[in-house]
Amino acid sequence: MTSYWEKHFNTIRKRETPAGGFTLQEQGHYRPDATAWAILALRAAGIFPEVVDRAQARLVKSQQPDGRVPLSPDFSEAYWPTPLAVLSWEGVSRYESQKKIAVSFLLGAEGSHPPVDKNAPVDHNTALRGWSWTDGAHSWIEPTVLSVMALSAAGYGRHLRTKEAIDLIADRQLPSGGWNYGNRKVFGQELYPMPDMTGIALSALKGRVEERQVANSLAYLTKQVKQLDTPFSLGWGILGLSAWDKTPEEKTKLIMKCLDSKNRYGPDDTVSYCILLLSHLASAGLMNLQSETGKG
Repeated sequence: MTSYWEKHFNTIRKRETPAGGFTLQEQGHYRPDATAWAILALRAAGIFPEVVDRAQARLVKSQQPDGRVPLSPDFSEAYWPTPLAVLSWEGVSRYESQKKIAVSFLLGAEGSHPPVDKNAPVDHNTALRGWSWTDGAHSWIEPTVLSVMALSAAGYGRHLRTKEAIDLIADRQLPSGGWNYGNRKVFGQELYPMPDMTGIALSALKGRVEERQVANSLAYLTKQVKQLDTPFSLGWGILGLSAWDKTPEEKTKLIMKCLDSKNRYGPDDTVSYCILLLSHLASAGLMNLQSETGKG
C-alpha cells in the first residue's frame, strides 16, 4: 500500500473511540454504522487488526437480545445497521452466536407490505418483502441490498426471504434504467435515477439476473460515474459497475480526485469515506470482496 492510501486509512484509524468502534465525524460519538463500515474497509486493506478486533467487540455491545443492532439504544426501531454488523462478524468464529441471532432477526423482520392496489400512487409491487430503515415501514433499496449482502455472506443466499428481496430490487428498477431510493413512479410520473442507489442495487443483482435485464441501468451509471464528486455516490457507483466487470478505466483517478477534494470541502463522514476506499480495493464489487476478506 502506497503512502497516499495509507494516509487515508490512517484518517479512518484516528476516528476510533477510546472504548472501541468509530465515530461518524472527526469529533463525534460512537456509531454502529460507521464502526461496521470501518471494519469492512480495514479488513479489506489488511491493516490495523487490533483496531478491527476492538470494533467488532464494540458492535457486540450494541446488539439487543432479539439480535438487532440499532443505530442507537434509545431508538431501537432503527435496526438498519444490523446487516452491516453481520458482515462485520462474518468469518470470525468468536462472534458466530452474535451473527446467528442477527441473521435470525433479519429473516423475521417484517415491514409494511400492503397488497398491490392499482389505484395506489406508486406502481411497484408493494407486496414484495425487503427491509426498511425502521420497524413497520415500507421496504427501501439500501437497507434491502445490505440485508441481501449480509444474508448471502452468512450462507442464506438461497433463502426465500433473500430471493424475494432480489425480486423486489429488480422490480424497483426504473423503466428507463437506474434506481431511486425505492419508488419507480409516483402518480404516474417516473422518478429520476440516483447513481448511488443504482450502484447499490447493481451490487446485489450480479449473478441473480441476466445482464440484459439491467443493461439500461449499467449504461446510465457508466455515463454518470465520471461526473460524480461525492464519496458516497462515487464509491457505490464504482462498486456497482465493478460487480458487473465494467470498472471505469479512470477509477483510480476518479477516487483520488474525490479524496483530494476534502482539502476544499472539509472531511468526509466515516461511512462515505470507507465506501469510497472500498471501491478502490474491490476490483469485482463489494460482495466478491466480502467473500475474500470475511474469512479472517
